[in-house]
Amino acid sequence: MSSDADLSWKELYEDLYEKSCTQEQDQTMKIQELKRTCADLEMKVLELQKELMELKRSNRNEAEKENQSGGDFRMWLEELTQRIKKSLNIPQTAASNKAPAPLSGPPSPQKPDPSTKPSRALKSTSVPQPKHDQSLVIPIAAEKTVPGPSNQDVVAQPQTEPIQKPDPTILTKSRWKTRILRW
Repeated sequence: MSSDADLSWKELYEDLYEKSCTQEQDQTMKIQELKRTCADLEMKVLELQKELMELKRSNRNEAEKENQSGGDFRMWLEELTQRIKKSLNIPQTAASNKAPAPLSGPPSPQKPDPSTKPSRALKSTSVPQPKHDQSLVIPIAAEKTVPGPSNQDVVAQPQTEPIQKPDPTILTKSRWKTRILRW
């Protein structure tokens, strides 16, 4: 009877050993498979990083091209303004710091230049204010050329409409007040 028990224990032991071996082989195969998938994923990550770097580089190149094209536009605009100034006979240094003049209406009276007169009120720490010379600014919209083949370069004087005075028959709020006060 002991021999039957020994055989059964022996079979049981061999059976458990085989199962553990097969489980170990299965686990090692799964581990190898997981290692392969990890390696594949790492390769994909590296490829994606390369693509990202290429996209960043291309975006940077496009941004530089846009900046260069903006610089080209600025250069073109500066060249155009120089041509306009040259055609209008405006000194190049004078018009660069000037404020735009109104397109219609009489020019504003010019103030005397404080830098030409010695002033005791000015301190040495005061900052000089920029000067605006309205005589150098020409309203472009009001200019018209005189038609004719012989005098193509002649420029007519700007046309200004006469100032209309208000109609005295129309009663405004201030006129109503003055009438009421007279009564």
